[in-house]
Amino acid sequence: MPQNPRAAQQAVVWQIIGEWSSAGDTTLFLKQANYFYGRNKINFAGSANSYLQHVEDKRAFEVVLNVFMSLFNTEQIKSYRAAIAGSFFQTAGDYKFRVTDSRSNTEKNKNQQKFDLLKATADKIMQAEKDEDNLKQYRPYVKKIFGS
Repeated sequence: MPQNPRAAQQAVVWQIIGEWSSAGDTTLFLKQANYFYGRNKINFAGSANSYLQHVEDKRAFEVVLNVFMSLFNTEQIKSYRAAIAGSFFQTAGDYKFRVTDSRSNTEKNKNQQKFDLLKATADKIMQAEKDEDNLKQYRPYVKKIFGS
């Protein structure tokens, strides 16, 4: 990004990037991930999740999923981690629906591969989270979405 937009503008810019989900935008996520804190970090994580919901390219999906996990792992405030995880579980639930609602085997396989990556990330979230209150919040989502 050639300019440095203010907070409100920045959130809109990242939401658009997330929704457009160009495979080439992974470098933007990688470069900017370490520069967000507080509520801006939550917004950025939401944009990453929006990207995950829209991107077709599996490699780009994996890269931004790793960026997302980095955001979760580096967040010190438990309520912010819970918000970041909440948007993740929403994306995972969306992919669960996509797998069952796929119209072709190719589409189903593609969605299943992404869902499997999300399952592995959910396991990492559960292992990384040290706050019992947050874990209590996450467990029903994990059970409903992943069945474990």
